[in-house]
Amino acid sequence: MKTNTHESKSDSTVRGSVAGSVHCTGNCTAPSRDVIDKTSNFDLSIHQPTPDPAPTTKCERGLELVDGDSSKFQKIFISGRGRRDVDLGLILQKRDRDILRVCYEQQFLLSDQVLGYFFSKSTERAGYQRINELIRFGYLRWVIDPMLDRKRLIRLTPLGYRAVEENLVLEVPQTRKPDIRTLRHDSLVTSARLRLSEIWTGSWLPEKAIKQEDFPRVPDGLFIFSSGKKVAVEVECSAKSRARFLGLLEDWRRIDVKLVLYITTAQYVFRLIQKYLSDGPQNVPFALARWEDLQNGTPTPVWTLNGPVNVFNRKEY
Repeated sequence: MKTNTHESKSDSTVRGSVAGSVHCTGNCTAPSRDVIDKTSNFDLSIHQPTPDPAPTTKCERGLELVDGDSSKFQKIFISGRGRRDVDLGLILQKRDRDILRVCYEQQFLLSDQVLGYFFSKSTERAGYQRINELIRFGYLRWVIDPMLDRKRLIRLTPLGYRAVEENLVLEVPQTRKPDIRTLRHDSLVTSARLRLSEIWTGSWLPEKAIKQEDFPRVPDGLFIFSSGKKVAVEVECSAKSRARFLGLLEDWRRIDVKLVLYITTAQYVFRLIQKYLSDGPQNVPFALARWEDLQNGTPTPVWTLNGPVNVFNRKEY
Protein backbone atom coordinates (compact mmCIF):
# COMPACT_ATOMS: atom_id res chain seq x y z
CA MET A 1 0.00 0.00 0.00
CA LYS A 2 1.21 3.47 -0.76
CA THR A 3 1.94 5.76 2.15
CA ASN A 4 -0.67 8.48 2.51
CA THR A 5 1.35 11.66 2.42
CA HIS A 6 -1.79 13.69 2.98
CA GLU A 7 -2.95 12.13 6.23
CA SER A 8 -2.60 14.08 9.45
CA LYS A 9 0.29 13.37 11.76
CA SER A 10 -1.95 11.18 13.92
CA ASP A 11 -3.79 9.30 11.14
CA SER A 12 -1.28 6.50 11.40
CA THR A 13 -2.42 5.85 14.96
CA VAL A 14 -5.68 4.46 13.59
CA ARG A 15 -3.92 1.38 12.34
CA GLY A 16 -3.92 -1.27 15.04
CA SER A 17 -4.47 1.24 17.85
CA VAL A 18 -7.74 0.26 19.48
CA ALA A 19 -6.12 -1.89 22.15
CA GLY A 20 -6.72 -5.21 20.48
CA SER A 21 -10.39 -4.51 19.86
CA VAL A 22 -10.41 -2.48 16.67
CA HIS A 23 -7.59 -3.11 14.23
CA CYS A 24 -6.59 -1.46 11.01
CA THR A 25 -3.04 -2.46 10.26
CA GLY A 26 -0.71 -1.21 7.63
CA ASN A 27 -1.87 -4.20 5.58
CA CYS A 28 -5.38 -2.81 5.19
CA THR A 29 -6.31 -3.16 1.56
CA ALA A 30 -9.15 -1.76 -0.45
CA PRO A 31 -12.13 -4.02 -1.14
CA SER A 32 -11.97 -6.09 -4.26
CA ARG A 33 -14.01 -5.13 -7.32
CA ASP A 34 -16.51 -7.86 -6.42
CA VAL A 35 -16.94 -6.42 -2.92
CA ILE A 36 -17.47 -2.94 -4.32
CA ASP A 37 -20.07 -4.20 -6.75
CA LYS A 38 -21.98 -6.06 -4.01
CA THR A 39 -21.88 -3.35 -1.35
CA SER A 40 -22.40 -0.19 -3.34
CA ASN A 41 -23.82 -1.31 -6.68
CA PHE A 42 -21.11 0.60 -8.52
CA ASP A 43 -20.78 0.01 -12.23
CA LEU A 44 -17.07 0.48 -12.63
CA SER A 45 -17.00 -0.39 -16.30
CA ILE A 46 -18.58 2.86 -17.46
CA HIS A 47 -15.64 4.85 -16.13
CA GLN A 48 -12.86 2.93 -17.84
CA PRO A 49 -11.01 4.84 -20.58
CA THR A 50 -12.01 3.70 -24.05
CA PRO A 51 -10.28 3.98 -27.43
CA ASP A 52 -10.87 7.15 -29.40
CA PRO A 53 -14.10 6.88 -31.36
CA ALA A 54 -14.04 7.09 -35.10
CA PRO A 55 -14.81 10.55 -36.48
CA THR A 56 -18.54 11.16 -36.80
CA THR A 57 -20.69 13.86 -38.30
CA LYS A 58 -21.83 15.01 -34.87
CA CYS A 59 -19.74 16.53 -32.11
CA GLU A 60 -19.11 14.09 -29.26
CA ARG A 61 -17.56 14.74 -25.86
CA GLY A 62 -16.16 12.63 -23.01
CA LEU A 63 -13.53 12.32 -20.29
CA GLU A 64 -10.28 10.45 -20.66
CA LEU A 65 -7.27 9.77 -18.45
CA VAL A 66 -4.08 11.80 -18.87
CA ASP A 67 -1.00 9.52 -18.85
CA GLY A 68 -2.94 6.91 -16.86
CA ASP A 69 -3.21 9.19 -13.81
CA SER A 70 -6.72 8.98 -12.36
CA SER A 71 -6.27 12.36 -10.65
CA LYS A 72 -5.84 14.11 -14.01
CA PHE A 73 -8.60 14.28 -16.57
CA GLN A 74 -9.03 16.10 -19.82
CA LYS A 75 -12.34 16.98 -21.41
CA ILE A 76 -12.07 16.08 -25.07
CA PHE A 77 -14.20 17.45 -27.88
CA ILE A 78 -14.11 15.34 -31.03
CA SER A 79 -15.50 17.09 -34.07
CA GLY A 80 -16.83 15.52 -37.21
CA ARG A 81 -13.43 16.12 -38.79
CA GLY A 82 -11.67 14.19 -36.05
CA ARG A 83 -10.21 17.31 -34.39
CA ARG A 84 -9.44 16.98 -30.67
CA ASP A 85 -9.55 20.08 -28.46
CA VAL A 86 -8.54 19.95 -24.79
CA ASP A 87 -11.04 21.95 -22.70
CA LEU A 88 -9.70 21.59 -19.14
CA GLY A 89 -7.58 19.40 -16.90
CA LEU A 90 -8.23 18.67 -13.21
CA ILE A 91 -5.50 17.79 -10.72
CA LEU A 92 -6.67 16.73 -7.27
CA GLN A 93 -5.31 18.89 -4.46
CA LYS A 94 -4.85 17.82 -0.83
CA ARG A 95 -8.15 19.44 0.15
CA ASP A 96 -9.95 17.61 -2.66
CA ARG A 97 -8.60 14.30 -1.41
CA ASP A 98 -9.59 15.16 2.17
CA ILE A 99 -13.14 15.83 0.98
CA LEU A 100 -13.25 12.53 -0.90
CA ARG A 101 -11.83 10.64 2.10
CA VAL A 102 -14.36 12.04 4.59
CA CYS A 103 -17.18 11.42 2.10
CA TYR A 104 -15.96 7.82 1.84
CA GLU A 105 -15.70 7.31 5.60
CA GLN A 106 -19.03 8.99 6.45
CA GLN A 107 -20.92 7.74 3.32
CA PHE A 108 -22.07 11.25 2.35
CA LEU A 109 -21.53 14.95 2.99
CA LEU A 110 -23.75 18.03 2.87
CA SER A 111 -22.69 21.07 0.90
CA ASP A 112 -22.88 23.12 4.14
CA GLN A 113 -20.34 20.78 5.73
CA VAL A 114 -17.93 21.04 2.81
CA LEU A 115 -18.21 24.83 2.72
CA GLY A 116 -18.07 25.28 6.50
CA TYR A 117 -15.10 23.04 7.27
CA PHE A 118 -13.07 22.64 4.08
CA PHE A 119 -13.54 26.17 2.73
CA SER A 120 -13.82 28.10 5.99
CA LYS A 121 -11.03 30.44 4.85
CA SER A 122 -12.40 30.84 1.33
CA THR A 123 -15.52 32.39 -0.11
CA GLU A 124 -18.71 30.39 -0.51
CA ARG A 125 -18.46 30.94 -4.24
CA ALA A 126 -14.99 29.38 -4.36
CA GLY A 127 -16.25 26.40 -2.38
CA TYR A 128 -19.20 25.77 -4.66
CA GLN A 129 -16.98 26.19 -7.70
CA ARG A 130 -14.63 23.46 -6.51
CA ILE A 131 -17.48 21.13 -5.55
CA ASN A 132 -18.96 21.56 -9.01
CA GLU A 133 -15.58 20.86 -10.61
CA LEU A 134 -15.26 17.61 -8.66
CA ILE A 135 -18.77 16.72 -9.81
CA ARG A 136 -18.10 17.80 -13.39
CA PHE A 137 -15.04 15.58 -13.63
CA GLY A 138 -16.81 12.60 -12.14
CA TYR A 139 -15.45 12.31 -8.59
CA LEU A 140 -18.64 13.32 -6.75
CA ARG A 141 -22.36 13.40 -7.47
CA TRP A 142 -25.40 15.17 -6.07
CA VAL A 143 -28.27 13.29 -4.44
CA ILE A 144 -31.36 15.27 -3.43
CA ASP A 145 -33.09 13.80 -0.38
CA PRO A 146 -36.49 14.96 0.92
CA MET A 147 -35.70 13.65 4.41
CA LEU A 148 -33.21 16.51 4.91
CA ASP A 149 -35.50 19.31 3.67
CA ARG A 150 -34.44 18.48 0.13
CA LYS A 151 -30.83 19.28 0.91
CA ARG A 152 -28.44 17.88 -1.63
CA LEU A 153 -26.19 15.10 -0.42
CA ILE A 154 -22.71 14.72 -1.88
CA ARG A 155 -21.65 11.15 -2.56
CA LEU A 156 -18.68 9.42 -4.15
CA THR A 157 -18.74 8.06 -7.68
CA PRO A 158 -16.71 4.99 -8.66
CA LEU A 159 -13.98 7.34 -9.86
CA GLY A 160 -14.04 9.12 -6.49
CA TYR A 161 -13.78 5.77 -4.76
CA ARG A 162 -10.68 4.87 -6.78
CA ALA A 163 -9.09 8.21 -5.88
CA VAL A 164 -9.62 7.39 -2.18
CA GLU A 165 -8.35 3.86 -2.74
CA GLU A 166 -4.97 5.23 -3.87
CA ASN A 167 -4.29 6.48 -0.32
CA LEU A 168 -6.56 4.20 1.71
CA VAL A 169 -5.85 4.38 5.45
CA LEU A 170 -8.71 2.22 6.68
CA GLU A 171 -11.44 0.22 5.01
CA VAL A 172 -15.05 1.34 5.52
CA PRO A 173 -17.91 -0.69 3.99
CA GLN A 174 -19.89 1.37 1.49
CA THR A 175 -23.68 1.38 1.28
CA ARG A 176 -25.70 1.77 -1.89
CA LYS A 177 -27.55 4.72 -0.39
CA PRO A 178 -27.78 6.36 3.06
CA ASP A 179 -30.41 5.03 5.46
CA ILE A 180 -33.32 7.52 5.37
CA ARG A 181 -34.22 6.58 8.96
CA THR A 182 -30.93 7.92 10.30
CA LEU A 183 -30.03 10.64 7.80
CA ARG A 184 -30.35 13.53 10.24
CA HIS A 185 -28.41 11.71 12.95
CA ASP A 186 -25.69 10.59 10.53
CA SER A 187 -25.27 14.11 9.15
CA LEU A 188 -24.89 15.47 12.70
CA VAL A 189 -22.26 12.82 13.49
CA THR A 190 -20.28 14.04 10.48
CA SER A 191 -20.61 17.65 11.62
CA ALA A 192 -19.45 16.68 15.12
CA ARG A 193 -16.48 14.79 13.66
CA LEU A 194 -15.45 17.77 11.53
CA ARG A 195 -15.84 20.23 14.40
CA LEU A 196 -13.88 18.08 16.86
CA SER A 197 -11.18 17.58 14.23
CA GLU A 198 -10.59 21.32 14.38
CA ILE A 199 -9.90 20.99 18.12
CA TRP A 200 -8.25 17.58 18.51
CA THR A 201 -5.42 16.07 16.50
CA GLY A 202 -6.62 12.49 16.93
CA SER A 203 -7.68 10.29 14.01
CA TRP A 204 -11.34 9.47 13.55
CA LEU A 205 -12.58 5.89 13.30
CA PRO A 206 -16.16 5.85 11.95
CA GLU A 207 -18.94 3.62 13.20
CA LYS A 208 -19.00 1.36 10.13
CA ALA A 209 -15.31 0.56 10.56
CA ILE A 210 -15.78 -0.20 14.28
CA LYS A 211 -18.68 -2.55 13.52
CA GLN A 212 -16.37 -4.85 11.59
CA GLU A 213 -14.39 -5.58 14.74
CA ASP A 214 -15.15 -7.29 18.05
CA PHE A 215 -15.87 -4.14 20.04
CA PRO A 216 -18.15 -4.40 23.11
CA ARG A 217 -20.01 -1.18 22.39
CA VAL A 218 -20.07 0.61 19.03
CA PRO A 219 -20.19 4.41 19.38
CA ASP A 220 -20.87 6.85 16.55
CA GLY A 221 -17.12 7.26 16.27
CA LEU A 222 -13.78 7.08 18.07
CA PHE A 223 -11.00 9.62 18.23
CA ILE A 224 -7.69 7.79 18.56
CA PHE A 225 -4.64 9.82 19.63
CA SER A 226 -0.95 9.16 19.05
CA SER A 227 -0.68 8.13 22.72
CA GLY A 228 -3.12 5.28 22.02
CA LYS A 229 -5.83 6.86 24.18
CA LYS A 230 -9.35 6.90 22.81
CA VAL A 231 -12.37 9.20 23.13
CA ALA A 232 -15.76 7.76 22.16
CA VAL A 233 -18.32 10.14 20.65
CA GLU A 234 -22.08 9.62 20.80
CA VAL A 235 -24.52 12.05 19.17
CA GLU A 236 -27.98 11.99 20.75
CA CYS A 237 -30.82 13.62 18.79
CA SER A 238 -33.71 12.03 20.66
CA ALA A 239 -34.42 10.55 24.07
CA LYS A 240 -33.95 6.86 24.81
CA SER A 241 -35.72 4.97 27.56
CA ARG A 242 -34.02 4.93 30.93
CA ALA A 243 -33.56 1.14 30.95
CA ARG A 244 -31.99 1.12 27.48
CA PHE A 245 -29.66 4.02 28.19
CA LEU A 246 -28.45 2.60 31.49
CA GLY A 247 -27.81 -0.69 29.73
CA LEU A 248 -25.60 1.11 27.24
CA LEU A 249 -23.74 2.84 30.05
CA GLU A 250 -22.99 -0.51 31.65
CA ASP A 251 -21.32 -1.67 28.42
CA TRP A 252 -18.72 1.06 28.79
CA ARG A 253 -17.42 -0.56 31.99
CA ARG A 254 -15.64 -3.14 29.83
CA ILE A 255 -14.11 -0.69 27.35
CA ASP A 256 -10.81 1.10 27.73
CA VAL A 257 -11.55 4.71 26.77
CA LYS A 258 -10.30 8.00 28.14
CA LEU A 259 -13.72 9.60 27.80
CA VAL A 260 -17.24 8.96 26.50
CA LEU A 261 -18.51 12.25 25.10
CA TYR A 262 -22.25 12.61 24.59
CA ILE A 263 -23.32 15.46 22.31
CA THR A 264 -27.00 16.47 22.42
CA THR A 265 -28.95 18.56 19.92
CA ALA A 266 -31.93 19.47 22.14
CA GLN A 267 -32.16 20.89 25.66
CA TYR A 268 -34.67 18.30 26.91
CA VAL A 269 -32.37 15.49 25.74
CA PHE A 270 -29.45 17.15 27.55
CA ARG A 271 -31.36 17.25 30.84
CA LEU A 272 -32.60 13.67 30.46
CA ILE A 273 -29.10 12.31 29.78
CA GLN A 274 -27.81 14.33 32.74
CA LYS A 275 -30.19 12.35 34.96
CA TYR A 276 -29.31 9.02 33.30
CA LEU A 277 -25.59 9.62 33.77
CA SER A 278 -26.16 10.49 37.42
CA ASP A 279 -27.91 7.14 37.89
CA GLY A 280 -25.37 5.15 35.87
CA PRO A 281 -21.95 3.67 36.69
CA GLN A 282 -19.66 6.08 38.50
CA ASN A 283 -16.35 4.61 37.40
CA VAL A 284 -16.63 5.56 33.71
CA PRO A 285 -15.55 9.03 32.52
CA PHE A 286 -18.77 10.32 30.93
CA ALA A 287 -19.12 13.89 29.66
CA LEU A 288 -22.08 15.76 28.22
CA ALA A 289 -22.00 18.68 25.77
CA ARG A 290 -24.56 20.70 23.80
CA TRP A 291 -24.02 20.81 20.06
CA GLU A 292 -24.76 24.55 20.02
CA ASP A 293 -21.97 25.12 22.56
CA LEU A 294 -19.54 22.94 20.63
CA GLN A 295 -20.11 25.02 17.49
CA ASN A 296 -18.85 28.17 19.20
CA GLY A 297 -15.35 29.47 18.58
CA THR A 298 -14.22 28.42 22.06
CA PRO A 299 -16.38 25.54 23.33
CA THR A 300 -17.53 25.76 26.93
CA PRO A 301 -16.56 23.13 29.55
CA VAL A 302 -18.59 19.93 29.40
CA TRP A 303 -20.83 18.59 32.15
CA THR A 304 -19.52 15.64 34.16
CA LEU A 305 -20.53 13.91 37.39
CA ASN A 306 -17.67 15.72 39.13
CA GLY A 307 -18.52 19.17 37.81
CA PRO A 308 -17.60 21.14 34.65
CA VAL A 309 -14.46 20.01 32.85
CA ASN A 310 -12.76 21.67 29.89
CA VAL A 311 -11.92 18.83 27.53
CA PHE A 312 -11.41 21.12 24.55
CA ASN A 313 -8.41 23.06 25.88
CA ARG A 314 -5.90 20.53 24.57
CA LYS A 315 -5.21 18.91 21.22
CA GLU A 316 -3.94 15.53 22.42
CA TYR A 317 -4.83 13.01 25.12
